Amino acid sequence: MKLQKLVYCSYGWWLVGKNQDQQPLCLEGPQVWAYGPVFQSLYHIFKVFGHQKIKAPKSGSPFEEISVVDQDDRLIESLIDWIWTRYGHLSGLALSEMTHKPGTPWQRVVQEYNYRVPDGLVIPDRYIFDEFQGLLDSYRSRETAATS
Repeated sequence: MKLQKLVYCSYGWWLVGKNQDQQPLCLEGPQVWAYGPVFQSLYHIFKVFGHQKIKAPKSGSPFEEISVVDQDDRLIESLIDWIWTRYGHLSGLALSEMTHKPGTPWQRVVQEYNYRVPDGLVIPDRYIFDEFQGLLDSYRSRETAATS
């Protein structure tokens, strides 16, 4: 669960910070699942670990190579470091609770569907962008207030 939520945070911050010509961070968007946003392919790759710690990288099938971040991609590396510094100390449950708060993209979609969400429904990027843009705006206003 923690990995899912950290990837979700990375996805959201990437949406806010990316340029029009940049590739998306992930090839899929997060879906609406019972415990919040979930990247389906990530879930299926790592579900074998259950509630145990993930001990090694895995690929989606025995015929695929393990995906890794390009060692020269400083932007992605910087994002991952920043996400870990900001959210890495939180448990999977704490991160999951963050995604269930009123007004979050997950909560908005769940309410729009009256808690009967069809399987495979992807949370709209505009909802995620709005959430993380709000976090960025809040962060910037705290920084401004601190330096005033």
